[in-house]
Amino acid sequence: MIRKGTTFILAVLCTALLGCPQSTSQTDGTVLINITNSDGIPVNVSAGTAVNTNGGLVQLGTITIASIVKDPSGTSSALMAVNIESYQVTFDRADTGTRTPAKLVRGIFGALNPGGTVSFDNLPIMTNDQLQHQPLKDLLIHGYDTETNSQVIVLNVQIVFFGRTLAGEAVKTPPANFTVDVTP
Repeated sequence: MIRKGTTFILAVLCTALLGCPQSTSQTDGTVLINITNSDGIPVNVSAGTAVNTNGGLVQLGTITIASIVKDPSGTSSALMAVNIESYQVTFDRADTGTRTPAKLVRGIFGALNPGGTVSFDNLPIMTNDQLQHQPLKDLLIHGYDTETNSQVIVLNVQIVFFGRTLAGEAVKTPPANFTVDVTP
């Protein structure tokens, strides 16, 4: 009897864990948000130019976020509107180095009606907090990364937007990923 009970509990747990793939939803709510378009992704960045000429900023040209109603055959309401509140940029090394710039978290505002879009222009993805600290600081001071002895630091960049519906449901985009080569 105990063996049958244990088998039943394991079957229920496996069904619960495997039944709904995580990639289906970034929220348990009624809407999803997704990055649908980006233009002007910087693939080559000069740390010196960014600090000395661009005020310590590396920016995306334009990025667009869409609100997607989870049940398009159902009714939507104004409570499904999303206010974008912040975004986060994280960095991983795509080369042999291990040091990474600090993550960038910024508040931002954008309103999305159900099924609508919002675009942001010139969104910072690196500031002086990233450019003037290791490992990018090495490029400014020495002209190369002292960890790898390379004149190029290759970074995998990931950006995620966070928001909240008017009904109070937290939502976030799946991560958007791209690679940037940073030189002196």
